[in-house]
Amino acid sequence: MPGKDIPIEEIFSPDYSWNWRLGPTWVTTTSTSTYPIGVKKVREPKLVYIDPDIPVAYFSFSAASEPWGDDWDDAPYEHNAGPPYDWTTRVVYLDTDLESPCSNKLNSDYSVEQINKGMIPWLRTPTWHKDIIVIPAGVTVQEFIDKIRAADGIAIIVPEKEVPDVE
Repeated sequence: MPGKDIPIEEIFSPDYSWNWRLGPTWVTTTSTSTYPIGVKKVREPKLVYIDPDIPVAYFSFSAASEPWGDDWDDAPYEHNAGPPYDWTTRVVYLDTDLESPCSNKLNSDYSVEQINKGMIPWLRTPTWHKDIIVIPAGVTVQEFIDKIRAADGIAIIVPEKEVPDVE
């Protein structure tokens, strides 16, 4: 019995924290199992840190509350914290009006730990902006890129580490 072609949009799991690692634009299944044959299930990296000095977002396979970096428990984060020790993907973003917790402030009131626990989003539109766009800790790379594009920005993925397989 020949396999059935399934578009990428139909392959994504409804569980937002999991995704399929896809090679081709289409995959072919040869059984009625839940998972397409030959496609590995991996966790997606999540947003855990945005550099306060340059527009670079760091993503990790750890949950937003688990990864750690230098002085992540110290506020203000923009004068104390460094990138995460364990990260997989970086995304450079440009040409947006999005503001970080330290935008227009000498010292923010937040540590990376507090931001990753959801006290405030990593990026958001200013109050004068017509559309409300919020980028909290824990968004996936694709969600981040979509929100940057919604803010009329440009996002460039800079992968530097191998994606681990999950069994």
